[in-house]
Parts: sequence; C-alpha cells; structure tokens
Amino acid sequence: ENGKYTPTIRKLYMQMMAHGISAANVETIIRNVMTTINKKNVGRLPRASCAAEIQKEAAALAKLQCGISILESDCNTLHLDGTQDHFREFNTVEISNEQGTLSVGFDQMAGGSSDDYLDSVMFLLKDVAEMLIPKGASNFDYNMKLAEIFANIQVIMSDRHAVNKSFGECFSAVRVN
Repeated sequence: ENGKYTPTIRKLYMQMMAHGISAANVETIIRNVMTTINKKNVGRLPRASCAAEIQKEAAALAKLQCGISILESDCNTLHLDGTQDHFREFNTVEISNEQGTLSVGFDQMAGGSSDDYLDSVMFLLKDVAEMLIPKGASNFDYNMKLAEIFANIQVIMSDRHAVNKSFGECFSAVRVN
C-alpha cells in the first residue's frame, strides 16, 4: 500500500517474532502457510532486514505499553528473576498490576549483588521512561518521568532472598532521591 506494509502485516510479523520465529524466517513461513493452506500466492512481504526493524518497533511499543500500565496503576509489583549461566548473571524484570503482568526486559549483569540488580532495574526502567516522554524533552522531564515510575512501584518480589533486603534498601533509597 503506497510502498508501506499494512498494519495487519506489521502486526502479524510482530506476533510471529514474539512467539520465537526469527526475523530471517518470518517471510518464508508466511509464504508457506498461505500457499499450503489457502492456495494463494502472497505478494510483497517484508524481508529479514525490515522484519528486524519491525521487531525493534514491537519492543518499543511493549516498553510504551509497560510504562503506561505502570503510570495508570496504583498497585504495581516489581518482579525480579535472576539466573546464572556459565558464570554469567542475568535478570528478568516484570511489572504486574490489575492490568496483568508485563515484561520490562531482560538484562545481563556484572554480578549478582543487590547493586547489580538495582543497576539492571534502573537500566530497564530508564528505557521505559524514555518511551513516555516526547522526543527532545529535557533531562529534567526524563528524570521526573523516571521518578514517577519508581514512585508507582509499591511491592518488590524476587527469587534472590540473599540480596532481597539489601536490594529493597537500595531501591527505597532511589525512590527517596
């Protein structure tokens, strides 16, 4: 449509990649399904490079949705789930509220201390805050939006009991500042 892909095609690509299909394979799979099931030849579809851009767009939309959900709720729970693989530490951050549970992101950390977890949460929530402010906004606006996000998180849940108390103290200090 005028050199652009329709919202339906973009949504289909986003959904398929969200279910683990790589950007390099989406086009082939759609063509195979349409040919096999519907006996239709499909016209122009996004190639792998465009699919990768659509995937970035989906990630940005997910962060925006997460940020809006946090700001609209007065009962947000921050979930941390850490794991170690081949001596590398990873952290997954989610937010849950009355709207459901949304993934904030996944991050590789320098270590497994409470400071490392706080850095990871800060890194991921900064991305969310960035999506909520207009392009070209001041650092003040950005910092205020980040502070608003932190202020809207009431509960912290983690599987890392050894660092939970220390993380909670670090998180509270960030909220106060």
